[in-house]
Amino acid sequence: MRSTTLSTLTLAAAILLGACGDDTNLTAPSTEVGPEYAMGGGGKGKGGKPSNRIVYTHQAADGYVDIYSMNPDGSNIIRLTTVSGYSSWSPRWTPDHRKIVFVSNRNVGEEIHIMNADGSNVVQLTEIGCCDRNPAPSPDGTRIAFQRVGAGIFLMNLDGSNPTQVTFNSDDVEPSWRPDGSQIVFANLTVPSIWRVNVDGTNRGVELGCGLACRSPVFSPDGTRLAFWLDRNQGEIEVYNFVTHTWFDLGLLGSGSQYAPAWSPDGSKIVFTAGYYGFDVELYSANASDGSNLTKLTSVPGADAAPSWHR
Repeated sequence: MRSTTLSTLTLAAAILLGACGDDTNLTAPSTEVGPEYAMGGGGKGKGGKPSNRIVYTHQAADGYVDIYSMNPDGSNIIRLTTVSGYSSWSPRWTPDHRKIVFVSNRNVGEEIHIMNADGSNVVQLTEIGCCDRNPAPSPDGTRIAFQRVGAGIFLMNLDGSNPTQVTFNSDDVEPSWRPDGSQIVFANLTVPSIWRVNVDGTNRGVELGCGLACRSPVFSPDGTRLAFWLDRNQGEIEVYNFVTHTWFDLGLLGSGSQYAPAWSPDGSKIVFTAGYYGFDVELYSANASDGSNLTKLTSVPGADAAPSWHR
């Protein structure tokens, strides 16, 4: 079991384990860094709304983690956070694609921040000292769900006001939203299931029983499927279909650490992280329907993790 590793992942959002497997027939697109923030392959320059971008974290040789963005094919990589001596991780797009929420220890402890899509105008939203993690903007863009270590799952307004606790179990982690905004789904460190709760804190229950430790749940944009990490074969990405009541293993990299899934805006693809701690950790994408068209997106030394594909 790898619960210790997953806790490290949540904290650092970049370093970990697992096997990348055989890279045969995988593509490795260009990773040329553009001179400024760009609109997903051609757009309107610094400060603009991205047309189609993935944000993610990269851990460099000095051990610090920063947030980057890239096109869905892995090209035009842009570094968004540049505060020396500190780390930033767990980036997530807001629904209007103009802002990114994330966690950073640049002040005191691990706090949630928000910034423009080009990395400018960083604002700290929480100030408890330690530790707020895994922010997830609501589908309507008005609130953020997040995990408060030692307490449970909270909601707050997009500006950080009105924090409200909705679960009271310290083992509740990694919240995300049902696409209609009515419920939050999350993992639990001790019970091998994906859980749900209404936004007012009522109706807590099991959304999906996993049988093994499972983490990082995220609904497809249409709400019919749920992707998550399952602790089998050192880590696999699973996709559960609520229409057919079946699931399948997305990863085709062999046994080894595949985690942190994120959906493409149209629900046709999933981007995820794979790699052994101490070895190469990279981002891949694959068709969400059957795992085909597996593509390696990053090929830079270090650890690339925690992707978010704006929807």
